[in-house]
Amino acid sequence: MAALALTFFIAAVAAAVILRNQDDDGRQGDRLPPTEARPATAAEGSLRIGVPELPATYNPFDIRARNPSAGQILSMVLPQLFDVTADGEIVGRLVEDASVVEQGRTVRFTLAEGARWSDGTPITASDLAFTLGVITSAGWPGPDAGYDLLTSVTGRGRDVTFRFSRRYPAWKRLFSGEDYVLPRHRLDGHDLTSAWAKGPDIGAGPYLLKGSTPGLNVILTANAEWWGGGPGVRDLEVVTVPDATTLQHLFEQGELDVAWMPAFTERIREMEAIEGAEVDVAAPGGRIVSLYFQTEKVPVDVRVASLDLVDRDRLTKVLLGGEADLATSWGRLREGGGWPRWYINADLAGELDERDMAFAIADEDPMASLVARALQHRARSTPLTFDAVRLPNHLLFGEWLPQGTFDLVAATEVQWPDPCWRCRFDSAFAGETNWSRVNDIDDLATQADLGNHEAAADLELELQRDAVMLPLWRPSAVVVTRNVAGVEASAWAPGPFWRVERWETTSDRSVQSTTSSG
Repeated sequence: MAALALTFFIAAVAAAVILRNQDDDGRQGDRLPPTEARPATAAEGSLRIGVPELPATYNPFDIRARNPSAGQILSMVLPQLFDVTADGEIVGRLVEDASVVEQGRTVRFTLAEGARWSDGTPITASDLAFTLGVITSAGWPGPDAGYDLLTSVTGRGRDVTFRFSRRYPAWKRLFSGEDYVLPRHRLDGHDLTSAWAKGPDIGAGPYLLKGSTPGLNVILTANAEWWGGGPGVRDLEVVTVPDATTLQHLFEQGELDVAWMPAFTERIREMEAIEGAEVDVAAPGGRIVSLYFQTEKVPVDVRVASLDLVDRDRLTKVLLGGEADLATSWGRLREGGGWPRWYINADLAGELDERDMAFAIADEDPMASLVARALQHRARSTPLTFDAVRLPNHLLFGEWLPQGTFDLVAATEVQWPDPCWRCRFDSAFAGETNWSRVNDIDDLATQADLGNHEAAADLELELQRDAVMLPLWRPSAVVVTRNVAGVEASAWAPGPFWRVERWETTSDRSVQSTTSSG
């Protein structure tokens, strides 16, 4: 579970590792004082939030929950070690920032004082050790990149020690973002595939699951044992509104208090014109669209010719109307501007045989669909044909990608601000199918992870030449509110609920839910 938040498709499964857990603090049944770390005032009121989609399940052990919509809900319920601020700074959430000590392949830190599960049980090192064992087991549906380098989690109580097989500067991605810590005392010894069939029944975030109608709505209620301050609102009803025009209309009519809007300039202006509306637009960053080829099936000349069809300047400046910034580099900003413009090489195109490509796209991903249409349009004068196959998220990520069914995939990702090349490329699935192990790319990826900026730049060039990856743009995040304080758009988050515990109603009248929970 990298902090990428598309939501990325790597469904790698690794062999189990031996964990050494020295946490024998007798945590079972040990409850903290009920008033510790409580908010100064009780949460009150309810809010209704409109989002483009909701998942069919909130069971973290189900592949269908490995998407951004499930991730944003689960991140409110289950705890993460670190968070990313709106300006891209990584800060402690479950970790006390001042406690972090890095010594080579060893990292030591302290969990936040008062941190506990909603049943009152303290969060300790044993929860992290248990979570690592789950992630590196055969039953985990998400990726394990980075966790396979974490050889042990030890500690006692709040004190935690990570040991890695080699130095891993990107370790703050672990158990963070769309990743989380699991409660050992609740899940140990249970069948994980069925233990949380309806979603977590305990948590350690600001909110808890109260009920849901799969794909339609979910009800969350304030966690009385939340240790982080707040939340300020008692109940949240999150409803699915797939159409942006309908979302705008419902907000304008007062049916929604908060709306997570697509980042398009004209719609932002229309929302700003609504009486009482407050529109917050995040600074560009985090979200990009990439193209991935099945390198075992698609020859390098076809990959190069395919990416020659993509004019990144046109996609960002014309098709998107200037509403997004070029993703100039994953490592460091390239001197002198953006990406080079690529065009079809006439000689190379003339030598290509006719090829029909299966282009896989998540059916709820408008950015990827835009790229697919642009590719299809420009390919009309070449021997290449791109047949776009639209699939539900769970089918694309759960079957097509792990099984290598595709030729080409367009995927939207939410990045953390620090590049982690190994997180992206070195796993059982991605390492074999998304770039060739040639030209010492392994060594370059290792050096890039260790902070060698020159190696990161060289790696980027190698990946361009091999035609396997194409970052396109980083659109802004937009959230619209009425009579709600504390809501802030963050381009590093997969939805509108960044720091949701800070939200407060600013009016005696908040929209009341009329939808019963399932």
